[in-house]
Amino acid sequence: MNVKKLKKALSLFKKIFTSPKAFAKYFVCHLKQYRYNDLLQFAGEEYTDKGIPGHNYVRAYDFFLRSRRNENLQFCEVGLLRGRMRKPLLTDTNMVAPSLRMWRKYLPKASLVGFDIRKFAQPNDPQCTIIQGDQSSREDLQKIVDRDLRG
Repeated sequence: MNVKKLKKALSLFKKIFTSPKAFAKYFVCHLKQYRYNDLLQFAGEEYTDKGIPGHNYVRAYDFFLRSRRNENLQFCEVGLLRGRMRKPLLTDTNMVAPSLRMWRKYLPKASLVGFDIRKFAQPNDPQCTIIQGDQSSREDLQKIVDRDLRG
């Protein structure tokens, strides 16, 4: 960042945090972005990395998916991190994918596909499956398409 942009940013920051009126305007403009939502709650309940603490992507996901939650969607999550779980992890060949449980709660009618390079236990949900593969491999990504065509 150049010096001119930095000075401008610092000036704006100073104005926002020293003027109650400016702070209120800033807060109201950005409040929707930081609101609590169902997906954020489900991310916390399932101990995923999607919520707080974590990368907070669920705020964006909720923004785009909220109006379609009860549709018969086909949804694929690439990368099933399981490291934030408080519960003891199962053996390597029996790992669970908490984010798919989060998505099931949020998208009750969706057909869910999880895709990861590691092996995970298959969920006890007929509308949810996990495919093992490398996202940098066209052949492995084709497994998602092939599964989708099978229904």
